[in-house]
Amino acid sequence: MLEVDSVSLRAGERDLLSQVSFRMSTGGSLALLGPSGSGKTTLLRVIMGFEVPDAGTVSWQDRTLTGSNRIAVPTEQRQFGMVFQEAALFPHLNVSENVAFGLNRLPDEERRARTREWLARMRLEPIKRRPVQALSGGERQRVALARALAARPNLLLLDEPFSNLDRLVRGELLEELRTALAETGTASILVTHDVRDAVDFGANVLLLSAGRVPRQGRLADILDDGSDNWAQLFISTGLGQAEQRATTL
Repeated sequence: MLEVDSVSLRAGERDLLSQVSFRMSTGGSLALLGPSGSGKTTLLRVIMGFEVPDAGTVSWQDRTLTGSNRIAVPTEQRQFGMVFQEAALFPHLNVSENVAFGLNRLPDEERRARTREWLARMRLEPIKRRPVQALSGGERQRVALARALAARPNLLLLDEPFSNLDRLVRGELLEELRTALAETGTASILVTHDVRDAVDFGANVLLLSAGRVPRQGRLADILDDGSDNWAQLFISTGLGQAEQRATTL
């Protein structure tokens, strides 16, 4: 469904992305994994249509969205959803109103039904009238996920939405997200610098380093391969740190 082909982007003398290519199948999930500054968020912004690459194309179901250094299909027409590191909720609206916000074009009854569905799916029904200022960090991200998924996007892009949460809450939210994505058949891409998040997300991995893709595939296969020392060290170190944190809880 999604094809990124030889995407490159420069800022001055620096390569933000260099010849990045990958494909995703219908309903697939992918984790963009790498250290800070590796180009993960930049790639997500290119897919969303926020950035125009210097070269390469982004296509969805064989339709070119971005190509030849131009935007062919604007962001608002891509039917992609995005959840950011900060939940970006509307402070003047309560939980239910935030979830319903992106459904304004639907008939009233369908809008109410879809809002009720995602309040229930994300376990927000008991706090649906609560002001967002009174929510915990995990609750705020739960609302952001419900709002994005209620709009039934073809592809959901997640830019480190759990990085400010503690490990227990992150694990719970990732599990609930995986279930919701599987039940709805929604394709998804998760940006993270945390190897444990990539493992919990249960997706294939696109490993990024300095705007390039040294490896992609299953984490276990990358670890077993041994052909890329940097990739092995990054993944094994991340897993080791996660295990060390777990033993101190």
